[in-house]
Amino acid sequence: MKALTAAEMREVDRLTIERHGISGLKLMENAGGHVANRIKTFFAHWPVELPRRVVILCGKGNNGGDGFVVARSVAKDVHNIEVRVFLFGKLNELRGDALKNAQRWKKSGGSLSAISSKNDWDKARPQVAVADVVVDALFGTGLRGPATMVFPVVADTGQGNSAWRPEFAAAFQGTPRKVCSM
Repeated sequence: MKALTAAEMREVDRLTIERHGISGLKLMENAGGHVANRIKTFFAHWPVELPRRVVILCGKGNNGGDGFVVARSVAKDVHNIEVRVFLFGKLNELRGDALKNAQRWKKSGGSLSAISSKNDWDKARPQVAVADVVVDALFGTGLRGPATMVFPVVADTGQGNSAWRPEFAAAFQGTPRKVCSM
């Protein structure tokens, strides 16, 4: 398998949409669906009476859109589950397919909490700390422009993906059993 740069991955997406007629929404459904299936498999052997807690950290771009797909799919198909979605930004900052998937998530009965300050994050952190699964749907193939969010524990690795570094995990003051990065 070949590892692609952020620019190469964006080009693959563009060509898939252009040459094969697969919509951006369908690409998000596929990406989010694959992650959701991994989470469903993870929970498949849990005793039914045990609660399942999933937290999805969504950015404002297409990777965040993938995260909303994960949320919708897992909430629909997994018994005794609590799905919490945190949007690092505001709903009115979403565009295109990411906005459509956020709206689909909300229409399905899901809620989302906007994280637009360190104070918001401090309030959300205890919910993240008790999650069984945390999904990183923040940056995807990279940032466009500077990271303006007041969120000191999420770092850009320079490769375009958020870094699940020890200090990021320690910021939760808990131990998710599984971390998925999209």
